[in-house]
Amino acid sequence: MRLSVPGTFLLAAAIAIAATRAPACLQYSEAKRIEMSWNADDVRAMTGRFLHLPPEFERRRLDLARARFAAEGTLALEQYDAAAVAADRLHLFDEAIEWMTRKRDAIDRLGPDPATRRLHEYRYHANLGTHHAHRWIASGASDTDRADLHRAVEHIETAIRIEPGAHYGREGYQLRALVWLRDARRTDGEMRTLPDFLNLKSDPSVPVADQTAALEGDLDKAEDGLLGLMTLGAAWESVDVLNALARVYEAQGKRGETIMARLRMDELIDEGRGSLFPGAPKGNALKRITGIAGDSRLHVDRNFRRRYDDFRYQASLYRERTGDFVRAQLARGLHPDTHDDFWTGYSEPNVDGLREPFLHRTARRHRGALLLAGGVGLFLGASGIAQRFRSGRGKRRTR
Repeated sequence: MRLSVPGTFLLAAAIAIAATRAPACLQYSEAKRIEMSWNADDVRAMTGRFLHLPPEFERRRLDLARARFAAEGTLALEQYDAAAVAADRLHLFDEAIEWMTRKRDAIDRLGPDPATRRLHEYRYHANLGTHHAHRWIASGASDTDRADLHRAVEHIETAIRIEPGAHYGREGYQLRALVWLRDARRTDGEMRTLPDFLNLKSDPSVPVADQTAALEGDLDKAEDGLLGLMTLGAAWESVDVLNALARVYEAQGKRGETIMARLRMDELIDEGRGSLFPGAPKGNALKRITGIAGDSRLHVDRNFRRRYDDFRYQASLYRERTGDFVRAQLARGLHPDTHDDFWTGYSEPNVDGLREPFLHRTARRHRGALLLAGGVGLFLGASGIAQRFRSGRGKRRTR
C-alpha cells in the first residue's frame, strides 16, 4: 500500500500520539462509573481562571513608579507595594526588595497613626517575605544556600503576628510551605512518596481522614488558604501546593476535586515543572510518587479529563480577553496609576460552558507528538519522493 505525503503525515501523527499515550501518566478507563461533581470555583482557581495582568501592565506600572520616585524622592505607601509586586512579577526580585527597603524608610517616618502603621507593617513583611522566597526559587531553590528562604520565613512569621487572619489565613499556609522547605533534607535512597507540607501522609499506616490533627482539625481552612495562595499569587503553577491541596480534598472525601488537582499536577509535570523538595525526581518518576502514574495511580474517567480540558480552555480565553482589554487601554496611554477610568468599559469575560475544540485540545495535549510526527512525516515523504525519483530514472535508463 502506498501513502501520499499527507497520508504519511497523518499516519506518523497517529503513531506519535499513540506512543505518547502508551505509558500514560493517568489511566482513563475504570470499571465503575464515578460521580462527576466538584466545586467549580475551586477548579477555576486551580486552572488559572482569575485576573492576570499582562507583563506590559506591570512594566508600565514600574516605569511610572521609577519616574515618580526619581522626581519626588518618595511615594505613597501603597505605591511602594505596587511597584515591588510589579518588579516581582517581572522577575526583577532585587528591585522588588529594594522597593521594600524604601518603604521601610517611609514607614519609619510615619506619624503616630497606629492603624496606618499596623496595615503597612503587615504589608511590608508579607511582601518582603514573598520577594525573598521568589528570589530563592528563581535562583534554583538551592538546598545548600537558603539565606533568602530563612529571611522569607522570618518576615512571613512577623506578618502573621501582625494580622493572623488576613487573606483567609493564606500566609499561614505559605509559612508552612516555607518552613517545610527550610527544614527539608535530602533522603537517602529512592523517594517512595512526595512529602506534602501539611504532613497529611507522613504516616502511611494512619488513614488520611484521621490525620486532621496536622491541620489543627480544620481542613476547610486549609482548603481556603491554599486556594488563596493560587488566586492571590502564582501557586496554581506549584506542584507542591497542588499536592497539598489534593491531600486536603482526599481527606475531605472530595473525589472530584482530588482528581482535578491531580490532573493539574499532571499538566504541570508534563510542562517540565517539579517539586521544590530536595531530591524530588521529575517527569514520570515524580508522577509515580504522587499517585498520578504507576501501580497506585488514580484511575480517571475520560470525561474528567475532557471537563478539565474545558476548564483550562475557559481560563485561557478569560486571560486572553482580559489581556486584550488591558493592552488596548495601555495603547491609548492609560494606566490605573494615572487614570481612574482605566477599567471603564471592562466586563468580566463570560466563558462559562465553553468546550475546548477537538483540534485545539489535540494540538495542546500532543504538541510534542505532533512535532515529532511532522519530522517523521517529512522524512517519510522525502524518502518516498526520492524513491519515486530513483525508480523513474531507472525506468528511463532501461528504455
